[in-house]
Amino acid sequence: MSQIDTKLLQNHWIQSFEDSTDKEMVFRPASYKFDPSRQPRTHLDLKPGGNLVFSDQFGPDDKLQKEQSTWKLDNDVLILHDKGSNQKKHKILSIAPDKLVLEK
Repeated sequence: MSQIDTKLLQNHWIQSFEDSTDKEMVFRPASYKFDPSRQPRTHLDLKPGGNLVFSDQFGPDDKLQKEQSTWKLDNDVLILHDKGSNQKKHKILSIAPDKLVLEK
């Protein structure tokens, strides 16, 4: 069981397709210089207190649609809740100030 630094996790993370694999999703901080993409990138804005702003698709105005949700950490598993009662669980494989790696 690993110990995850919650303060390090509380950040606005954006998926890096370029670094992701079939088994891992790689996220970089919002300040990272991404290459342009026509496909929307998943955004996980993990706020203190368990609030989450999630985006992964464009709306009719070509802007990212944002969804308010919640998150929590259970040992090394990041649990993301949607506005229903569904949840997605992703094991945190590694975390650093410039990179978050989640198991798909």
